[in-house]
Amino acid sequence: MFFKTRWYKLLPSDFRPDKDIIEEVEKLRLKYSLRDDELSYQVLNSKWATIRAQEISFKNIKSNKPHATAKQVWGEVIASRVMMILDMKGHSYESIATEKIKNLKVNMESINSWEEVLDYIFKLNQEIGIYFPGDNYKPSIRKLMKEEDWRIQLEDILLKVV
Repeated sequence: MFFKTRWYKLLPSDFRPDKDIIEEVEKLRLKYSLRDDELSYQVLNSKWATIRAQEISFKNIKSNKPHATAKQVWGEVIASRVMMILDMKGHSYESIATEKIKNLKVNMESINSWEEVLDYIFKLNQEIGIYFPGDNYKPSIRKLMKEEDWRIQLEDILLKVV
C-alpha cells in the first residue's frame, strides 16, 4: 500500500510520518473519503508536525552552535518559533512577539526539559490562536469525538511515534 499513498508524497521529506503508521493513516483517509491534499494538509498542521519542526530546529541550531548547552538551544528553538509565528500572523502579533522574546530569559529559568519546551510552544500556539484538533475539548468529550472527527484520529496516530 505504501507506494500508492499520494498524500505521503505531497509532504516535505522531513514531515513524512514513520513508515510503520502509513497504513493506519491511509485506512483513516479511506474511511472518511479524504482527498490526498486534505490529509497532507492536516498532517502538516498537526501537533506531531509542530514537534517535528522543533526537533529539526533543535538539530540545526545545535549543529551551528556545538558548544551551546541544551538549555541555550531550547531558548533559541522557542525564539525561532516565536519568529515563525510572527511571520505567519503578521504585524498584528508584533507586540506579543516582542514581549515573548524580552521575557524569554525569565521563562527559560522554569524550563528544564525538552517536554517543557514543547509544552511552552503549545501554550504559545493556543495563546495566539493556533489550535490542534481536540485541544479545546475535555478528555471525555474528546473521547466521544474520536469516532466522528478524523482530525483527532489522525493526531492520535501521528503522536504514537513521538
